[in-house]
Amino acid sequence: MKKVYLVAALAAMSLFGAQAQKIKLAEGSLAFLKGEANLNVVFDYSTMLVDGKSEAKWVDAEVKGKNKEEAKKGDAWKKEWEGTYRTDNFEPRFINDLNGDLNGVLTAGEFPKAKYQATVKTVTIVPGTSAGPFSRAAVVAVDVIFTKVGSSEVLAKVTISKAVTNMNNLADAFVIERRIANAYGQAGEKLGEFIVKALKKVK
Repeated sequence: MKKVYLVAALAAMSLFGAQAQKIKLAEGSLAFLKGEANLNVVFDYSTMLVDGKSEAKWVDAEVKGKNKEEAKKGDAWKKEWEGTYRTDNFEPRFINDLNGDLNGVLTAGEFPKAKYQATVKTVTIVPGTSAGPFSRAAVVAVDVIFTKVGSSEVLAKVTISKAVTNMNNLADAFVIERRIANAYGQAGEKLGEFIVKALKKVK
């Protein structure tokens, strides 16, 4: 019976996640990407909120809690949160899934010599929880700001206000960094689809 409840709960969360992705062009046009081979992508976490708090306050609470469980456990976790969680999980997942939906229209990634750049500025992260049938998906909101490489002039801005973990992927659902990475992947997918649709309209 518990397995039935778990499957039902995960199915409901998956359905919610599939329907909850919200994306829009908030500023400018993406027409300048037409014909470009590469798009440089960088990430900015400088002003994000985590679980409704400033990142600093949230991290401080997490560190204190984990250090109570085990000496220096929280300090080690903080280094991972600020390092490998992002470089090995959030960022590659976003870029990989973005390219998957760009379908070769252009290639996004680390291309500092490209003409244009997308800055993925994280607005909020809700980490979600792993608690069996009461698990909650992670939710990520990002602003994607397009500029020329080396310029601060905004050419376009795309907002993704709600990218939600696909909880059907059990390998991701129950590990925090992978759960959040999955939500970043959902954001990347939606951005890829959005760019392709926008460029199809450019003659």
